[in-house]
Amino acid sequence: MKLWRALLFLGACADRPAAAPANVSLDVPPLGGGAADGGSTELVPSEVPPGPPVTECFARIHGPDRQLVNGVAAARDGRIAVVGTSDVRPDFDDGAADAGAGGSGSFVIVYNAHCRPLWHAWYPGTSTLRAVAFDDDGSLIIAGSAVTAIDFGVDGGALPPAGSDDVVVAKLNATYGIVFAKRFGDVGMQRASTVAVDATGNIYLGGIFWGTLTFGCPASSIAAGARKFLAKLDPRGDCVFERSLKGTGTSDFRQIAVERSGAVIAAGIDAPNAFVDRIDANGEDGWHHTEPARGFANIALGPSGDVFLVAGMTIARLRGADGAEMWRRPHAGVLGPAGIAATMPGGVVVSGTTFFTRLDANGEPLYAENLVHSQMLAVVATTPTNGTVMAGSVRTPTMLAGTSFTTDDGRDDAFVLVLSK
Repeated sequence: MKLWRALLFLGACADRPAAAPANVSLDVPPLGGGAADGGSTELVPSEVPPGPPVTECFARIHGPDRQLVNGVAAARDGRIAVVGTSDVRPDFDDGAADAGAGGSGSFVIVYNAHCRPLWHAWYPGTSTLRAVAFDDDGSLIIAGSAVTAIDFGVDGGALPPAGSDDVVVAKLNATYGIVFAKRFGDVGMQRASTVAVDATGNIYLGGIFWGTLTFGCPASSIAAGARKFLAKLDPRGDCVFERSLKGTGTSDFRQIAVERSGAVIAAGIDAPNAFVDRIDANGEDGWHHTEPARGFANIALGPSGDVFLVAGMTIARLRGADGAEMWRRPHAGVLGPAGIAATMPGGVVVSGTTFFTRLDANGEPLYAENLVHSQMLAVVATTPTNGTVMAGSVRTPTMLAGTSFTTDDGRDDAFVLVLSK
């Protein structure tokens, strides 16, 4: 007997705005860059045990005013990377003396598998880092947008603005030295909202734009006014292809997943529907799927190449070869989903502003938990040992998966939580 309706939650009504664009490292890449505590130990997945998850570790990103998480990625060596924004320089609990300094900005922090901080960077100014991924060599790619100058540490200093929001992308090596940092845009608004990396280190950016946008390809197929873009950069940051995506409605580009073949699965909103597109390794159109949605559409690429989609009030599994629907299930998250990640051997984890749940390969629930209105799960990833990394924010002292969270001042403090499954 199916237990879907009995086990899935009734999302609590919330009195807060929806989360910032959610981004997830959808495919955990092969090992690169050393183990979380030094060395080069590759972690392996385990079977999902019955019962609720156990908290392995957690960390806070806190301080006065708001700290929000926008993206999370997990590497095969256990490291966890998080990007987000803060109204002040946040406290990462790593002993930094300048925590709490005034002025807003964006941050990236890397933890080991036990949630201990390894490294962080703070980028002051008007910017929003929205996405993060690891490549096969253990390098870190971060992406988002910036209005003011932003300094990633490249020769020549801060990258100056071109106009309004501009796309920014930076690559750091496994020891967090800068490899490249680039900025793209004009006087209009351009924002990268998702990033992914393929097996050879090519970088894929997706986002939205107004005006004119190019990443430096000799032949661009980004149509002016198309609103959604996809760009492929080589490991040095040079353009391989750039193009716009279908649709003319109110648009949002949410997530990218990359197959081992180099084909791209892209998902987002083209109001009033969600879309999922498959684009081959040369940037040419493949299959196209649409789904009624209420402003949310996120995807995860499963180990078999199938696509897990959460959009509106639905979770579905699509066949990777042609986009055909394999199954669909309802969900009751009031504010909609915020993150999705595939698990081994073929299930999925979904997090939302009022819930999180884990499903098996057939869409049957393994675990579900309601959240109170003061919690917001923005992003989710799966670890190489088949655990779950969740990140978001809390506004009041609360419990999540048996773990107690507090806040500094009753505003949003961010957290990272690693669960056993």
